[in-house]
Amino acid sequence: PLTMMCYTNMVCVVAMTALILWSPDVPTVTPGKSGWILLLWAVSTASGFAAQICITSALSLASASSVAPIHYLAVVWGASWGYLVLGETPGVLQSLGIVLVMAGSGAATAASLKRK
Repeated sequence: PLTMMCYTNMVCVVAMTALILWSPDVPTVTPGKSGWILLLWAVSTASGFAAQICITSALSLASASSVAPIHYLAVVWGASWGYLVLGETPGVLQSLGIVLVMAGSGAATAASLKRK
């Protein structure tokens, strides 16, 4: 899993760097806030890498039908963090999507447990 993760992350870093460098709308950073932005970047990079290693390892240890429902809950976590940290309120379609993802994850988990 680590080799696959290394290649995936290297491609992502190169591609995102290229997008930032050649984007006409590069956001500016308010002086004095660059430390926080670097901290957020470092934390999000480390936590994203750790999460991807966990998912890749889980897929090597269990069936995809068991792992995928948990992986899809990332949408729910993303919306929750957006609400708690950024004050974003999901719209009607986003809320419907979250409910559908949760229902699908629950159904897939129930079906996976029933087979065992």
